[in-house]
Amino acid sequence: MPSLDRLDGASERLADFLERRRTVLLGLATLLYFGLTGSIAARRPLWYDELFTQFVAGLSGPSEIWGVMKSGLDSNPPLYHLAAHFARLAFGDGPVALRLPAMAGYWVMSLCLYRLAARRSGALFGWLALLIPITTEASKYAYEARPYGLLLGLGGLSLVFWQAATEPEERRYRLAAPGLAVVLAAALATHFYAVLLFVPLAAAELVRAVERRRLDVQIGLAFAAGASALLPLKPLIDQAKARVAGFWAKPVWANLPTTYSCELLSQTVLPLLAGAVLLALLRANLPGKRVETDTGESEGPARTPRAEVVAYAGFVALPIVAMVLGKFVTGVYATRYVLPSVLGLSLLATLLASRLARGRSCAGAGLVLIFLIWSGAIGAYQLANANAKHRALDARIARLAAEGETGTPIVVADPIQYFQLDHYSPPPLANRLVYVAFDATTATTASAQRELRALKRRAPLNVVELGPFRRAHPRFLVFGSLNEDLIALFLAEGPGVRVQFLKPDLFLVEQEAGR
Repeated sequence: MPSLDRLDGASERLADFLERRRTVLLGLATLLYFGLTGSIAARRPLWYDELFTQFVAGLSGPSEIWGVMKSGLDSNPPLYHLAAHFARLAFGDGPVALRLPAMAGYWVMSLCLYRLAARRSGALFGWLALLIPITTEASKYAYEARPYGLLLGLGGLSLVFWQAATEPEERRYRLAAPGLAVVLAAALATHFYAVLLFVPLAAAELVRAVERRRLDVQIGLAFAAGASALLPLKPLIDQAKARVAGFWAKPVWANLPTTYSCELLSQTVLPLLAGAVLLALLRANLPGKRVETDTGESEGPARTPRAEVVAYAGFVALPIVAMVLGKFVTGVYATRYVLPSVLGLSLLATLLASRLARGRSCAGAGLVLIFLIWSGAIGAYQLANANAKHRALDARIARLAAEGETGTPIVVADPIQYFQLDHYSPPPLANRLVYVAFDATTATTASAQRELRALKRRAPLNVVELGPFRRAHPRFLVFGSLNEDLIALFLAEGPGVRVQFLKPDLFLVEQEAGR
């Protein structure tokens, strides 16, 4: 079809332009990424987990940070907290500096995906691999001050260094294995579930060993050197083990399908379907042709080594591996622990798309356009959502500040919400806010209570026990949903306690003297 041939010719010129100007274009993309993500990071309020990061990162130095981590205040290794500590020293005390290591880590992952895909399928598909993760749940962790964005970057680097270590013709071949060791050690110092990164790489090395009929000693030593990072982290591992019994995230086999369908790929379904339709139409109307990639010219895309495909598939399978690990070893499973699986999803999807495109640049250009538009829509939504959360928090604080007499305590029923309100409220209101600890019936509330009690020993939080608080305050407000455990507890106290509904989520509790 002449029109499609002309479109393919224009797409080839675009692909050539992207190839020749890759450095400039990636630089512009970097500026755009940090501009948008920095705006989201500046506006979105810090939430419960991030406030723990802020406290630890705000300590005086690495030795004090290490001491607090050993006490079990945060169950993660210290690398993110250290990175955030130095980012705050360099760029000031604010949410952007606190979230900067996550922002940088996510973008490092994106650049790694570009490099890995472009080497096998050309620049257009490199951009496709870079864009796909933006349409997954992983993009939310680019601006969260927790280890996951940084872990994504280290996961991408582990693949790049491993790939380079398997190719002696690489210019940096001799640095690849030591680099892999450093990256794996850094990943373990970021999050304990980074141990999952060893699984797909080890599976790929097994395939290489069978093909080559010998082990790659350099890569084996890199694995061993990287794993040795666990030795100095043993005190933190012991603390994490001690907290497993009351931890909120338990491994449940039934949650495994939703990890992929709802929690990782829920936003990706529409662009994937649109891309599949586009590829089907082009395959039906255009024959295949020769293409040129970083690894040379071939009929269709260059063959990807079998070991690389196994590595990418291993990353896709990380939720399954993590569920088995959680069931039989750690007792813990959460979707954010397996976010590096998006690397495998992106790279396998890109490889499949490049095969189905059969060398036609218009297919790659169409796919990039689809995911670019969708990524832009997601970025705009995330920025709008950050602004909405900021406005909602401001309104909530203003509403609470206007309620009741100046000295009336306000019990915040939800511990996660209490921590955020205490952080953002002006002193007159913050001094009135209280979290009352009690025997919680839900794992999430019980876990948060335990953490706030521990933090109270180091920070000025109004976290009190139920009995002493009730004896000292016969009259107080409660902010929270009617089905909160604390509200239900007061309602069950009988005729001596009166719970009066004032407004949605606000109750007045009055009790007889001496109760």
